[in-house]
Amino acid sequence: MYSQHILWMRTKQKTVDDAWADIEDRLIPPVMAAISTLGGLPPRLEMMRIGETDPHGKMDQVVAPWSSSQFAAYDSATLSDKGANELLQHWSLACGLGAIAASLFHEAVEQQDRTAPSRRGIGNTVLSYFLVVEYIANNVTSQDRNNRRDDDNYTKQADSVVNELRVKLDRTQSIRKKAAAVSYAKNALDRLDLRFLSLRIEHAGHVLDIDQSAIDTALALSKLRNTTLAHAGSSAHLPADGPTLDDAWRTAQAFLTGFLAFHADSRHGR
Repeated sequence: MYSQHILWMRTKQKTVDDAWADIEDRLIPPVMAAISTLGGLPPRLEMMRIGETDPHGKMDQVVAPWSSSQFAAYDSATLSDKGANELLQHWSLACGLGAIAASLFHEAVEQQDRTAPSRRGIGNTVLSYFLVVEYIANNVTSQDRNNRRDDDNYTKQADSVVNELRVKLDRTQSIRKKAAAVSYAKNALDRLDLRFLSLRIEHAGHVLDIDQSAIDTALALSKLRNTTLAHAGSSAHLPADGPTLDDAWRTAQAFLTGFLAFHADSRHGR
């Protein structure tokens, strides 16, 4: 089923290949990201070239080098003025500070359509969707870390860890016990600073007001990546009781939507 809508994208490049690359790498991802915030399946975009014909009335490469291979029905949606403005804000953000997240999401959707449905192919696609979550979690935590360190609660917890370490070091002469105390304190401070990805995912999810079920799925995907998907030679087999490919794209979409919505609200002081 094809949408009746057409998106016009203009680019000025020296060659046709450069034009296709600019459209796919720079112009398409923000559009896909913005439309995805409406919910439902990630949109598929098929590129058609409009340009000059040769003296015989023919045009080379009318269709883009790629096009969607997945056919699906999409619910129609009539946008209110408010909804249209929000969509444009999300597109604007996806062109700027959300550009990397939008690009990662676009690459994952494209990979899903281009990759054979083998266990390895599915595993690689799940990993690509998880990269969207990982990037957003790291970005949100990085932006928020300085504010957290100025928080009185953070200071109290850090002081407690340091004071406990001082007591343990003064209490023993054993080098082994001193090393263990330092290691324990470092781990506690790392957790306080959200140095572990699982903590960053959970923190970002709460900051972006993402549903807890999506956060839990993101944490499951993180564990799956660490135990299976990121290891060379692994079978990339998705456990029967674990997250699926559908879970992966829905979770990536949820984090991307929350990320764009959060910054849209921040722009307007909400």
